[in-house]
Amino acid sequence: MSDTMPPTGEDELPEVDEVLAAAMAVQGPSGVRALGLLRDARQILTGTLLEQSAEVAESCLRGAADALMSLTGVPVAAGHRPAGRGGPSPRSAG
Repeated sequence: MSDTMPPTGEDELPEVDEVLAAAMAVQGPSGVRALGLLRDARQILTGTLLEQSAEVAESCLRGAADALMSLTGVPVAAGHRPAGRGGPSPRSAG
């Protein structure tokens, strides 16, 4: 069984609209980082260069979520673990 996914196709994944992009950009470096990672995830999912495109896109989306969470200044919520920080997965606990 292969973990590779066929390209989804650009018709099925919308681009980040300009209103959302502008709102994210004015948030500073974390917003710009999140915006770039969202755009990267879309490009990865619509491309054909990577064997594990879904996994790479998932990593981009986790990074975007981390960047957006950092904008609030609130500590990480229960059950949410910053991407790439190690520690037990919420799914493996219990």
